[in-house]
Amino acid sequence: MKVKNYMTRDITSVLEDTSMEYLIKVLFRHKRSTIPVVNNENKVIGSVSTTNIYEALQPGQINHSADLEDLLRTMKEKKVSNYLHTGLPIVYENDEIIKAINLLLRNNLDAIFVVNNEHILTGFISSIDLLASIIKH
Repeated sequence: MKVKNYMTRDITSVLEDTSMEYLIKVLFRHKRSTIPVVNNENKVIGSVSTTNIYEALQPGQINHSADLEDLLRTMKEKKVSNYLHTGLPIVYENDEIIKAINLLLRNNLDAIFVVNNEHILTGFISSIDLLASIIKH
């Protein structure tokens, strides 16, 4: 059972020079908690998640709403590259489903990005997709 047979191909990505304001709108619009970040050749270089954003806000360090508003205003103007998380596990389209399951479990993830042999982003496979693969067989 190959990843390519169960993956979701409809995926939205952003470039590392994208503004955080735009990225947050993309997260909201697509109801995703993580968006892959790609280079100009559509190769995955990392991701930005809602967790990265919340950690950057450092809620324990903010004492007033005005401080939070200033921080949010500053964040919106920054680029995705400032909040980029790298070193994510990926799977290839032709990998076996079991590899994706192991990576999800080992890294406590809900989804993994999928690339082709040229390392170009082609989609993602989620824990729900993996359950579907088990049920179908």
